[in-house]
Amino acid sequence: MNPFVSVVIPVFNAERFIYSTVKSIIDQTFSNFELLIINDASTDTTEKIINSFMDNRIRIIKTKGIGATEAYNIGFKYSIGKYIAISDHDDISEKDRLKKQVVFLENNPEVNVLGTNYNVINENGSFLFSVLQPQENLQIKELLLKRASGVFNPSLMVRREIFDKYGYYHNNYFPVSDYEFYLRNSDFLHFHNLEDMLYNWRNLKTSISHNKVDLFNKKLYKVSYEYIYKKFYKTSKKDFYENMSFRAYYTNHLLLSAYYSIQSFLKGKISGMLIKMFINSTVFYIPVKIMRKLWLVENPLFLSLKQKVLDSFNVGRK
Repeated sequence: MNPFVSVVIPVFNAERFIYSTVKSIIDQTFSNFELLIINDASTDTTEKIINSFMDNRIRIIKTKGIGATEAYNIGFKYSIGKYIAISDHDDISEKDRLKKQVVFLENNPEVNVLGTNYNVINENGSFLFSVLQPQENLQIKELLLKRASGVFNPSLMVRREIFDKYGYYHNNYFPVSDYEFYLRNSDFLHFHNLEDMLYNWRNLKTSISHNKVDLFNKKLYKVSYEYIYKKFYKTSKKDFYENMSFRAYYTNHLLLSAYYSIQSFLKGKISGMLIKMFINSTVFYIPVKIMRKLWLVENPLFLSLKQKVLDSFNVGRK
């Protein structure tokens, strides 16, 4: 059991963290892989750092400012592995990540999208908290409908055939192109998350989750509205309204969420989770915007509160 794996990492001016990211891949216990690094017009020492590894498994593909979504697509197109693993340029994979994902996919041929649980670390690499993902396919698909995602894109290993069959990420949905792809094709995909903590996501103040929150939420809402409307509106309006209430809530569209909840109630469907959601919003989702603006999102008090809320939804825990 030694299939070939392609690891795809888009980079742009990543000199600060690229060494630790590449090293975490080079040092994997599974060695039958290529590392495709798409250098999208970096102007710093990123490429020099990558070349310092002198490892013939590394391939650098140079592009000219095409953006992260298209950089991923280039990596997918030029990869030759049976499986494609993904990583961001500032994160760290645990040394057994590739091995454990390959073994699972080889033993479970029905699964074609495989993620993992992951740790959140700060800029210095110190542990902040862990995020637990749902393991089973139906649970993941339910979360794809109700909030951002049930799989964490940088932790994924997928069968390359899914891109051959269903195309690639759509650039017009940046910065949620990955979410749009998996939601768009969710009827044809089988998801799973390993329970192991195999990925470390670095929570940076320069990340999209910090600096482009409104754009991120707007695109999430747009993608999910389009999909949920097509899937439910003509066949089950009560399912449409409830799913849109969750979606609006998780993207901080609280008034819209209230509207859809009322519609859900009028259609005869309202869940305890929906009611609980609005109670918790007053202690978490409204203050979160203020916390972000004050750069308090890594404050221990905030993280403790956040984890309690996530625990109440069985989404994650320390």
